[in-house]
Amino acid sequence: MESLESNNQTTEVVTTATTPPSTDAAQPANSEAAKGRSTLHGSSYHLRLAMIILLRAYNLHREDKLNQFVIKMEDPTAGKFDDVVFRYTSASSPTVGAVYIQAKHKQKSSSATPTKDASFITKRALLKHWDSKAQFSVSMYFASYLEIHQKSSSGTPPKYMLCTNARIDVNVMHYFKSQEYEPDDIMYFYKDIGASCYRFDYEKVVDVLINESRKASVEKLGQFWAMYVKNGKEMKSNVFLFEVYRKLIAECVEKVKRGMFKFKPEFITANSSTPMGRVSATFRNEYVKLLSDENQNDSSIKWNELEICIEDTFIDANPPEAGSYYKQVDHAFKTFCEQFVFVCESLDEAKMIKKSVERIPLWVLDRDATNSNFFFDMFESMKNIPIEFKQLKTMFSKITPNESVDKLTGTPNKNVNQWQQEYRNVRIKEELLREMELYKCIEDKPFVGVYTFRVSTGMKISSLIVAQTLALANCPYLFLDSRATVLKQNFLRILHQVMEFMADVNPFNTNVIAILGQFEHKINKEIKSLAKYYRLKIILIEKLDGNRTSEDVFYVHHLTDDARKKLYQQQSVLYPFGTSVAVNDILRDEDSLSYLGKILTKGDEADDKENERSNIYQFEALKPRYVSRTIVPYNTALPSALNEDDLSTDLNYPSKDEEISFDQISFVNKNIRSMLNSIISSEDEFDKLPDALRHGDDKEKVYIFVDEAGTGKSAYLTWLSTRLSATDDSLYVVRVEVLKHSAAFAQLSRSHPNDIDDITALTFLYRLVYGLQYVINITKTNPAGNYLENEQLNKIVQLLHLSDGKILLDEDELKAADLTSAQSLEIRLFQMKFNERKLILMLDGFDTIHPFYSAFGFKCVAKLASFEAIRTVYISTRPYNMMAEFARSFPSSSMFRLVPFRQRDQLLYWRKCLDSEMEHYKQCTASDRITGIAVLYSAILNNLGELYRLPLFLKVSSEVALPLLKPHIHFLQHTVSKQWFMQTKLIKLKLFEHFVSRKLKLLNEEKSGSTDSISDNPVHQIKATETNAQVKRKHGLLAMHVLFSADIRDKLMYSADQEEAAENLQDIVDGTEKTGIVPRLENNVPTFTHRILAEYFTGYWMYENKDRMKHGGIFWSRSFWTPQLLVMRTFFDQMILEGSRDGCEIHYAVVNKSSEHKPKAAAADGAKKAAKKPAAPPRRPLRPRKP
Repeated sequence: MESLESNNQTTEVVTTATTPPSTDAAQPANSEAAKGRSTLHGSSYHLRLAMIILLRAYNLHREDKLNQFVIKMEDPTAGKFDDVVFRYTSASSPTVGAVYIQAKHKQKSSSATPTKDASFITKRALLKHWDSKAQFSVSMYFASYLEIHQKSSSGTPPKYMLCTNARIDVNVMHYFKSQEYEPDDIMYFYKDIGASCYRFDYEKVVDVLINESRKASVEKLGQFWAMYVKNGKEMKSNVFLFEVYRKLIAECVEKVKRGMFKFKPEFITANSSTPMGRVSATFRNEYVKLLSDENQNDSSIKWNELEICIEDTFIDANPPEAGSYYKQVDHAFKTFCEQFVFVCESLDEAKMIKKSVERIPLWVLDRDATNSNFFFDMFESMKNIPIEFKQLKTMFSKITPNESVDKLTGTPNKNVNQWQQEYRNVRIKEELLREMELYKCIEDKPFVGVYTFRVSTGMKISSLIVAQTLALANCPYLFLDSRATVLKQNFLRILHQVMEFMADVNPFNTNVIAILGQFEHKINKEIKSLAKYYRLKIILIEKLDGNRTSEDVFYVHHLTDDARKKLYQQQSVLYPFGTSVAVNDILRDEDSLSYLGKILTKGDEADDKENERSNIYQFEALKPRYVSRTIVPYNTALPSALNEDDLSTDLNYPSKDEEISFDQISFVNKNIRSMLNSIISSEDEFDKLPDALRHGDDKEKVYIFVDEAGTGKSAYLTWLSTRLSATDDSLYVVRVEVLKHSAAFAQLSRSHPNDIDDITALTFLYRLVYGLQYVINITKTNPAGNYLENEQLNKIVQLLHLSDGKILLDEDELKAADLTSAQSLEIRLFQMKFNERKLILMLDGFDTIHPFYSAFGFKCVAKLASFEAIRTVYISTRPYNMMAEFARSFPSSSMFRLVPFRQRDQLLYWRKCLDSEMEHYKQCTASDRITGIAVLYSAILNNLGELYRLPLFLKVSSEVALPLLKPHIHFLQHTVSKQWFMQTKLIKLKLFEHFVSRKLKLLNEEKSGSTDSISDNPVHQIKATETNAQVKRKHGLLAMHVLFSADIRDKLMYSADQEEAAENLQDIVDGTEKTGIVPRLENNVPTFTHRILAEYFTGYWMYENKDRMKHGGIFWSRSFWTPQLLVMRTFFDQMILEGSRDGCEIHYAVVNKSSEHKPKAAAADGAKKAAKKPAAPPRRPLRPRKP
C-alpha cells in the first residue's frame, strides 16, 4: 500500500484552519465542525459506513476486482470530504482511484414539513452559503472540491460522495437524476446500506447554483491564498483552485524577481462587486485572522509589500480576456456535478449495525463480537491511522472460525494422512503421475475452477493418487471428505464457508481444495460457481461409473518396486467379506488398483453397504439386547424346571401416594432380589460355542434348528455365524435368509424340476453368495431387483468349472468377462474358500419356501451338503409338515431346538433394555436398578402364559412398554408414578396388538418382497391395511374353533363365516398359512403356537362382531363364564373400553376388578338398557364371583 499512501503524501494541499498555524497540522479545517463530527450518533454512523465499505473492498479483492486498498477516516487532506477516504488500485487500472465521503447522519424529527425537518434535503439547504457550515450546502462542497481536487490525464477520476440517511425533498427532485453502479464497483456499497444514488442534472441545476458556486470559489481562493502567503508557501499550478483562477491571479500580482511577486495597487483598491475585489476582501480578512498579533488590522498592514511566492511558469504573460475569469470555474462546476454523488435514504445507524454484521464472513464463530472488534479498530483509524488490505487480512487471521470450519481446517488432511499410513504400500511411480492430466492441471497456476478426477480405484486410493500428485507438484492443499458428519447435512453451506475462509485467511498458502464425493449435477454446478467466485482450484474425486477394470488407468505393476514388494510381504492378511485371506493368494501384478482397493478398503461408502449385510454388522445391531441361548436335541423334552423355578415378582407399594419412592417398594417374594442382584452385575457370555456344535470327526455336517415362530432362530444363527468366524477367521460363513432369496429357489425349481447335478448346485450356491453382496430383498414378487435376471451374473457362473471336487477358473476367461473389481474378488474368494474346505452355509428360515419350492430346496441343499468342499450346513426352520423330508434328505443330520427363556433370561433382557433406553439408569445404585427392572417386569408380564418366554414377544413388549414407562419413572428422583401401575392392565392389549402387527408386517413386507420404501407408499399402506384386516379375521375364525363348541359357533357364525373357516383350516393342512401363528391342526382343531393368541383373536372376532352378541344369547350361556375364558373376556372388555368413548363403566370395572365399581356400573348400564328395551329379561353378571 506504499503507492497509495505516497500518492496521498505528495498532494500539494493545505487545509484551511481557524486556529493558529502552530497547532497540530492534522487538525480539521473548522473546530466547530470537528465538534459536530464528534457527536455519538454521527461518529457511529460513519464508522459503520466505513466498515461496510472496507468489507466490500475485501470481497472485491478476493474476487480479483481490487488489487490493493487503504481506508482512512478524518483525513486532514480531504477538506469537507474527510469522514471516509478510500484509495485503491483495480485490476483494470494500475492508477490509484479515490473515493471521498462526507457522512451526515440526521436524527429524525417529528415535523412533517420538509423545510423544518433536518432529515430532508431541501432547496434552501442546497443554497446555503458556502461558509455557513450548513450540512447540505452545495457551494461548500464545491469550494472544498476545488481545494482538494487533482487533475489527472489518465486513470479513474476521483468520486465525491455525500452519504446520509436524509432524503431529497420531492420539490427539488427534478434537479437530480438517478446514478447506478455495477456490483463489482466499490461504489456499489450504497446497496449494502439500503440507499439510493443521485447526481445533479447539470442543465437543470446550473441556473440555480452557478452564481453561488462562483461566489464560493472566489472567496475560497482569497481564503486559501492568504494561508499560502502567511506561511510563505509557493503557489503552483497543480493546486486545482489556483489553476482555475490562473488568469485572475496573474491580473492581481506583479513580478518583483524570479519566483517572487507582490500585489498590484488595484488589487488593494478593487471594488468588492468585482471578482478581483471579492478575492481582495476575503484575502485581507483571512490574513488578519491568521496573524498572531492582535494589534494589527487591515489599515496597519502594508499590503503591497507582502511577498508572494509563485511558480514562474504559473503566471501567464498574456492579459485575460474580458469576462473570462469564471470560464474555467464554470467548467469545473460542471465536472463537479458529474462527480459529486448524493447517497440518500441510507439505513440509520442502528440498522447499519445489523447490516455490518451481515457483511462479516459466515465462517466466523461469533460474528457479533467480531463486528464489535472491527468497530473499535475502525475507531482507532479516526486518529488518522489508515487501515490497509494487509492489516485487514491480519485481523481476519486472528478470528476464531466456527466449529464446522475449524473441524475441517484445524487438522487439515487428517483423513488422507491416515489413509496414507493405512495404505503406505500404495505408491504410484512418479513418471506415471507426471503424465496425468491431473498433474498438468495442478501445474497450470492461472487455472481456477473444477477438475474432476475419476478412476475406478475406489475413493480412498483415488484420494491417495491425488495427494501423491499434489505432493509431486509441491502444491499444498486442503482435503475435504463429503461423507464427514460435519459436511453431510449441509454440504454446500459448509463448503461455502470453508472456501470463504480459504479466500480470507488461507492458512495453508494455497488455492487448491481436493473434495472426495459423488455429487448430483446441480451440486457440481454450484461447486464450479463457488470455485470461480473464490478463485480456487477444486479437484473433485469421484467414482467412475460402472467401475470396469477395462477403464482403469493403474495396475499393481504401476506401483513402485519397493511398495509392491512390501505390499506382498507386510500386508499378509486381509478380511474381505468377514474371512481372512493372504495377499499372495489373491493378488497378482496384472490386477487393477481398483481390485487392490477392494481387498484393502474397509471403510469406503460401498463397503459400508456391504457391512450392513455382513454377519458381524447384523449381530452388533442385536448385541445390546441379545441374551445367550441354550440348545437341546429336538426330540429331548424341555427342562421341567422352566416353570417351577419362576419366582413371584409381585410388589408391595403404598396405593395412596401419587409418586411412589423406590424405598417404599418391596417384593412379596424376598428371594427374587438376590436373583436380580446377580443379574444387574452379570455380563452375558457371547463367546462360548456349544459343545454340540464343535466339529470333531466331521461325520455330522448338517445341523438343523427346528422351532416355532418367534423363538429366536434367526438371531441365534446370526450369533453363531460371528462365533464361528471368531473361532477360525479363515472360515467363509455364508448366511442366507431364504425368505429374501425365494425367487432364486422359484426360478431354479422351474428350470431344474428333477435331478440336480453338481454344477447346477454349485452355480446356485454362487448366485446366493452374489445376492448377499448386491441384493437386499429378492423374492417372487420383486422381479425388478432379481439378480437372476442379471446378464453379468449369468456370464460369471459360466466361469465356474468343477474338477475332482475343486473349482477351476480360467484367467483368460476372467479377463474376457470384463468383471468389476468386486466381482473379481468375490469369485476368486469363493474358489479359494471352496477349495480349502473353509465354506460354511447357513440357510435361515428354510420353511418359508414350503410348500411351493421345498421339494427343489431339499434336493439342492442335499446336493450341496454332499460336497466335501462345503464344511458345514446349518438350517433353521419351523416344523410344519417337513420333518420326515428333513430326515430323508439329511439322514446324518443333528436337530436341535432352543430352550425357551427362563425367568433369569427374561429379567436379563429387561435389564439390557433399561441399560440402552433409559437415561440415568446405569448411573443408579444397584438397589434402584433392581427396582427399575421389577417395576417394568412385574407390571407387564403377569398372566401372559408361556408367551412371555418368546424372544419376539419380549422384543415387541419392549417396543410398547418402554415409551409408556418413560414418563412415569424418574431414576434421578428415585420415584415411579402410581399411574404406571393403574394402566398396566390395559397395556396387555397394546402388547398383543403390537405383537400381531409385527407378525403381519413381516407377512406383508418381508414375505411379499416389498421394501421399507415401498411399504411407505400410501397405496401399499391401504392394501396392507386391507390384508391385515383379512388375516386378523381369518385367525379370529380359527380361534373360535379353539375356544367354543360347535353349538355356540352355530349361534354366532353365519354360514359364510363357517365356509371361510373351513377354507382356512385347509390352508393349514396345505402349509400355505405363513404367519406362523397356527402351524398345524390336531383332530381338526387349529393349534395356535400359544393359547393366549387364540384368546386374543377370539376376543378380536367378538369385538368386530359385537352387534351379534346382543342377539346370539352368548351372554346367557354358562359356558361363556367359565374360568377358562377369563383371558379372552378380558381382551374383549379391553377392546370395548378402547373403542368406546362412553357407556363403558362396566367394562372398566371388569378390567380393573373393582368390587365397588361393578355393582354401580352394572346398575347404570342396566338402566340405560332398560330405557332402550323395557321388556328385556334380567341380565346376569358379566363375571361370576370367585368362591
